Amino acid sequence: MQKYEEASENQVKHLEMIQAVIARLGSNGFVIKGWAVTVAGAFLAFAVNRNKWGLAVAGVIPTFLFWMLDASFLRSERLFRDLFDQVRMGFEAPFYMGATTSEYVKKIKAEAAENKRGENIGSRFRTFWRETLILFYGAILLTCLVTAAIICH
Repeated sequence: MQKYEEASENQVKHLEMIQAVIARLGSNGFVIKGWAVTVAGAFLAFAVNRNKWGLAVAGVIPTFLFWMLDASFLRSERLFRDLFDQVRMGFEAPFYMGATTSEYVKKIKAEAAENKRGENIGSRFRTFWRETLILFYGAILLTCLVTAAIICH
């Protein structure tokens, strides 16, 4: 592991660029979660107001789409965090920013298969089923379905 004092000025700038991307991706994920709650809440409000269970069920569709979009941003964020570590340790070329390219993801998957890195952070499927996303979007989906069931009866 490289010490901060040993890092070149270019390497520090590279790390700052990667950190800016990570911050932006995290911010986008936060905004997506806000929109998911807002849209699902609007569907539920209309469903209760109009007494139509179909509107509550319809709230499932945008929630699922927001879940997919959020998982995509989370996957990219995790890939850039990995790239940050690789640059920090001096394993990546200067100013390489291709953390989401198929070549980089293949490299990550190969290293995960060899147990050099542990979890496969490049997997879209595993990212979609992360516990934090399941809890957040699952709660919204469950709320939509329970509201629809209550309106039906």
